[in-house]
Amino acid sequence: MRVKEDIIIRRAGAADCKALAALSAQLGYPCKEEAVKERIAGIEAEDERAVLVAETGEQVIGWTTLEVVRHFYLDPCVNLSGFVIDERYRGRGVGRLMIREAENWVREKGLDVLRLNANAVRKNAHRFYENNGFRKVKEQFVYVKNID
Repeated sequence: MRVKEDIIIRRAGAADCKALAALSAQLGYPCKEEAVKERIAGIEAEDERAVLVAETGEQVIGWTTLEVVRHFYLDPCVNLSGFVIDERYRGRGVGRLMIREAENWVREKGLDVLRLNANAVRKNAHRFYENNGFRKVKEQFVYVKNID
């Protein structure tokens, strides 16, 4: 857990689900609080996945998801698969603090690579990631097929 001024970074729990759902909508992924609660319960029980939240006072103002990835063709790494800071708190160092805590989580897992994907239209996010030590290594498309 990290504390900077009045910002605390900690693991998410069931009490955070309403805030997580609201922030997910800001990111462009609306979801129901009940679904978040069910998913968080599964993540809480695992050692190789985590949802971290940034909190000020008792208000959750950001979250990030982390997952150890163990492919046979890559060295193990951690994938940061979601990241959002409440739009009212962006540009105040909260995101930088969350990235540092994510880096600590990677180290705790005995790993040394943190990867992420960023939507091509999120230019501000690209600058943020690059300013925090990430480098772009490729561009790709995402395909989805719904299976009935």
